Amino acid sequence: MNLSKQESLELFKRYAAAIPNLNPEIELVVFPSQGFLSLLSPVTGIEIGAQNFHAPHTSGAFTGETSLTQLSSLNISWVLVGHSERRMLAHESDEVVLQKTISALELGFKVIFCCGEPGEVRNISSEASISFIKDQLKGIEALTNAQKEKITIAYEPIWAIGTGVTPALDQIDEMTTWIALNTHCTVIYGGSCDENNSIEIFKLPHVSGGLIGNASLNANSFMQIVHHL
Repeated sequence: MNLSKQESLELFKRYAAAIPNLNPEIELVVFPSQGFLSLLSPVTGIEIGAQNFHAPHTSGAFTGETSLTQLSSLNISWVLVGHSERRMLAHESDEVVLQKTISALELGFKVIFCCGEPGEVRNISSEASISFIKDQLKGIEALTNAQKEKITIAYEPIWAIGTGVTPALDQIDEMTTWIALNTHCTVIYGGSCDENNSIEIFKLPHVSGGLIGNASLNANSFMQIVHHL
């Protein structure tokens, strides 16, 4: 819930203006606040994603919710599922996250599936962190290869989100490698990823991009990150 209507439009315009200078192979997806989804339209080089949606129902009396069919009518092509804030604040369980993922895939959406361990788990051991992530990703392995091709898994350690604390490179490498080898999905990194540390993070063999939070609110910082891909 950042930025006003005008601020969101101005930021998007700055992103769009920078697109001609980017590598055309880069996929850039913008996830605006839900209330502004109808204000932004995809442009060449930028797709639009939704931060949340209701599933499995595609219509009905679900006050305050947004359906996948409504998102489709707005030319939304990506959705975000499993973000730690949705898991904690909206109490979305692993089962709910998986159901939302399957519903989105069935309707042709591409999915960014977030996973990440809390600080108390990381402090136990790397093995405990992997076990935690394994539980969050349970069910992904049963999906078809065609479905997995439309899933990008974002590894976002909860203790790094918005804190300015970034895991050591070997920690990111260990977790993203495990995720990539065990899910066969594209993997990106999120959690205090900025213009200063992204160049080294994106060099890791199984990190294909970033899910950028606070740094995306500054066009100059965000575009520096994108250029590091």
